[in-house]
Amino acid sequence: MVNVISGTGKKYTARLLLDNGSTANFVTQRLSEKLGLSYRDTSTKAKSKWFHSRGEVKQASLVLIKDKTTPPLLWSLGRVMTTYPGVDGVTRVAELKTKRGIIRRAVNCICPLPIED
Repeated sequence: MVNVISGTGKKYTARLLLDNGSTANFVTQRLSEKLGLSYRDTSTKAKSKWFHSRGEVKQASLVLIKDKTTPPLLWSLGRVMTTYPGVDGVTRVAELKTKRGIIRRAVNCICPLPIED
């Protein structure tokens, strides 16, 4: 327990947790308001990219197929033939027509091109 004095001279008692390896300081919103300190909200927000589809991979879309062994300028082109959603309804896999035939790739391994047909 520590005694904290606000800018107006009023004393407050607060609990303190010390960690020698940490340089961060955290104060509850309630104590911050009592002391007249400014604060910012640091609550975590769910990452929406994993739960919602942006609808970029559609049937007949032209895409680049990522390849870790080649630079992006040499990635192959493909056209989306079919999409396969996961159990959550978000598209996870696409079937692509390429110059070498039809292949299946995960959606995170293809880059939709911003071209309107």
